[in-house]
Amino acid sequence: MPGEGAKGKGTIVGYVGLDLNSDQGVKGAIELRRMGVSIHHRRRGIGAQLLRAVIASTRRSSPSSN
Repeated sequence: MPGEGAKGKGTIVGYVGLDLNSDQGVKGAIELRRMGVSIHHRRRGIGAQLLRAVIASTRRSSPSSN
């Protein structure tokens, strides 16, 4: 999972980029590298939704969480 995107009426309005090979020294660590929400769609909770989606997706795909 390289990243997640948020769509509003078919248009991408936000994104999250992840580093699946984090060098933080923690086995299975995933690093949030970038995140953005269109200036016209900010203050609507889109960033929080993106982070929740990334966390949920990471937990589902992580062998250590099972």
